[in-house]
Amino acid sequence: MLVCNRKGKTLYVYDVQLKLPWEGHITKVDIEEKEDNEEKKDKKKNKITAKGTIYVDDISNDEEKYRISIKSDSESSENQEIFKEMKKNAISVVESVIDDVILSMKGIKAVKEQTVGISPQVRHAICQLLFQVPPTQLYKALVEPQHDQFKSFFEFFEGPVLGEHVELVIDTKIVQKWRLASWPDNHFSQVDISISIDNTGTQLSLIHREIPYSHYDNTRIQWESFWNKIKSLYGFNYTIIKWF
Repeated sequence: MLVCNRKGKTLYVYDVQLKLPWEGHITKVDIEEKEDNEEKKDKKKNKITAKGTIYVDDISNDEEKYRISIKSDSESSENQEIFKEMKKNAISVVESVIDDVILSMKGIKAVKEQTVGISPQVRHAICQLLFQVPPTQLYKALVEPQHDQFKSFFEFFEGPVLGEHVELVIDTKIVQKWRLASWPDNHFSQVDISISIDNTGTQLSLIHREIPYSHYDNTRIQWESFWNKIKSLYGFNYTIIKWF
């Protein structure tokens, strides 16, 4: 793993290249007219198969954290037709797989929720922050905010959040189940917040699992706005150490 700094942000570039074989098929129908002006026509079905490889390089915790290239084994016109469909549809699937690979390398196992209907493709967000405030004060502000403007943790977010605390360990751990109102019906995510202290200050680790892929960027913006409100309302200075 290579660690570097870009514009004040620490980047972790993993020395990993993914090679994913792909294969696609199309069936073409050729119509042949019979001789002697007969009205009947013969139909010939030709199955065309194309193969290739998807390469993923430059995996890191940056926003643009992958370099994905899709290659075809053949440059024939029929293969290029399949190849175009692969390029159009494969990227979102591959990105979801890579997110799980990164979490796996970090020793984090994704939590799968049972939902009604088809589950959306999901991503996971990991954030580590350093606060200059005792753990007790930070924990209390998150679990029992005492402020005229906000009466609940979930009211700090810009969009309506439906959620609940499912596990609380005083001063050290918060587990939540929640969803934004704009998310697909019946899909809930899980938030794990752990709080600890060392000689640099109070460390907060946030793992937000099962975010619908199309809502990932907005959810991340919501969290950044959340921490800014905590700072503004309570005077808790903080530094974002890592965003994955």
